[in-house]
Amino acid sequence: LLCPNARGCIELDKIGDSSSASSVIGLEQYSHIWIIFVFHLNTKSSNPKRIKSKIAPPALGGKKVGIYATRSPHRYNPIGITLCKIDRIEKIAKTKHTEERIQIH
Repeated sequence: LLCPNARGCIELDKIGDSSSASSVIGLEQYSHIWIIFVFHLNTKSSNPKRIKSKIAPPALGGKKVGIYATRSPHRYNPIGITLCKIDRIEKIAKTKHTEERIQIH
């Protein structure tokens, strides 16, 4: 693990008639969750010949590895995936200004 003490939170907002609370029913039975995301700051080159298939991330001390073996946002496509440990799942109450939300920590 590169960042064993890193923590984050995912908030699920209600979309349309769906319930964010019902979308996570049973998730508490698992220890981890796969997160698929978009590298929104992807700097993919418009020239495919300029894209490198191997890079040397600083965390590996200069050792070159394949682009998809890293967390680099500079890749052929903007898709990323990560495995996260679930610490807790909380339902955030609906208020005057917000819809029901779910937080996964």
